[in-house]
Amino acid sequence: MTTKSAHVTDVSIGNLTVEGLMYEDGTFAIALPQISELFEFSDPQKNLTRDVKTLLRKASRTATDPQSTVFTKAKTRLNPKAVNTITLDMFEILVFELAMSGNALAQDFLRILFGLTLKQLWSDAFKVKFEAEDRQAEITSRQTGKDIFKRLMLVVQTHLHSQGKNDPGHYYAQLVNKIYRGLFGMEAKELRDVRSVDKSALTRDHFTARELSVLSRVEDGVMFMIQHMGKEPFEAVDLCIQSTGTYRTLAINPEQVLDK
Repeated sequence: MTTKSAHVTDVSIGNLTVEGLMYEDGTFAIALPQISELFEFSDPQKNLTRDVKTLLRKASRTATDPQSTVFTKAKTRLNPKAVNTITLDMFEILVFELAMSGNALAQDFLRILFGLTLKQLWSDAFKVKFEAEDRQAEITSRQTGKDIFKRLMLVVQTHLHSQGKNDPGHYYAQLVNKIYRGLFGMEAKELRDVRSVDKSALTRDHFTARELSVLSRVEDGVMFMIQHMGKEPFEAVDLCIQSTGTYRTLAINPEQVLDK
């Protein structure tokens, strides 16, 4: 197998930074160890090459030679030792297959980039500027919001377990509804209907950057009040929304154009 030389640079994806590659002919690529680090799906020292091959062959369903490979050996100024890489086109296919197989990190990655692509296309169509810094801010906002929500759910879970409650699923839904009622004036189901959110999609993936910012601020505040002020979760929601002045600030009329 021929070894190629590749240029390397940091590629920012919101809060994430990966080492992007470009072969001498201008083709974009990514190294397999970077993919493993991004999606935590295979041991880079053992099964990574095999696992990537399996996923890509599953996607193509056309590979007849069991020994065929989709990899390109490449080395960079940062790493003179050649590593297996795949092109950006193959990376796109791989991420999709990982998401389809249930990899939560790949699913989040696709949701964020899909939403970003749609916003870019609509911005292009309406001649609205959506520059590089705007795109990064959009991705960062979505990533940060999901991180805060996950931490809040862990804090609530710990709080419930301390009270001997071991089935927090219904409680989570009630808490989310209380937050949404306070900010949007409607519960999650109503909001999904207004936004025409498919049952398989996440409601917060259909929020604007401003909505995500306000929601994250409230969720962060609720988490602080539970952890450091000893407040009950539902009480913390009321207090946080009142103290931040966010009550019904995101309320919408279903007949009106949604907030841009």
